[in-house]
Amino acid sequence: MDRPPLPADLGAGAVAAPFAAEAQREGTVPRIGVLTLSVGVATPTFEAFRQGLRAQGYVEGQNATIEFYFADGHPERLRDMAIELV
Repeated sequence: MDRPPLPADLGAGAVAAPFAAEAQREGTVPRIGVLTLSVGVATPTFEAFRQGLRAQGYVEGQNATIEFYFADGHPERLRDMAIELV
């Protein structure tokens, strides 16, 4: 089956939100891991991600920690990065 790849930058936000909410209920600082094929965080996508977190009350460095893992365009690295994150 020939499908276009999912935008890794956008998929990360969908999985981060439930974990952040659970951490907040437990009274700990949420640790949000972002796995991406991109090469850096200075993109409109990552700024939109941060704005979305702020809209939910999470501010990086204040009440949430965001850890970025970059595959630098190499999708074969994502599995190992996910294992490292967990």
